[in-house]
Amino acid sequence: MAASREVTPERGTPAPLGATVRDGGVNFSLYSHNADAVELVLLAPGESAPSVTIPLDPALHRTDNYWHAFLPGVRAGQQYGYRVRGPDRPGDGLRFDPSKLLLDPYAREVVDDDYDRLIASQPGAPNIPHAMRGGRG
Repeated sequence: MAASREVTPERGTPAPLGATVRDGGVNFSLYSHNADAVELVLLAPGESAPSVTIPLDPALHRTDNYWHAFLPGVRAGQQYGYRVRGPDRPGDGLRFDPSKLLLDPYAREVVDDDYDRLIASQPGAPNIPHAMRGGRG
């Protein structure tokens, strides 16, 4: 869990992908070739609102197509997801919707306590209460 609501991200590393527990915190890394902006969202178990939302600074938290940050004080078991901004061009296979909480494809645990695919997939509607989340580093 986050040590406090004030979490200051450090640069982190692009590898390995996913959430990786390290001495003093957790490194988060996500690959996206087309993302323009990424927010790391931390959630408390059973909560439907983010406890912390961390916008990743592309100058500090991006290496090529990898978005990454190290969060000191965060421990194994922290629930998280991402909001990702980018082009919305379905004809080109690009469908970014920054209102959606996305599951990390490299999450080592998936939390789906209140998952509801129909509700979570409604275009343009926030889905945090019904989205799958990454669980442990």
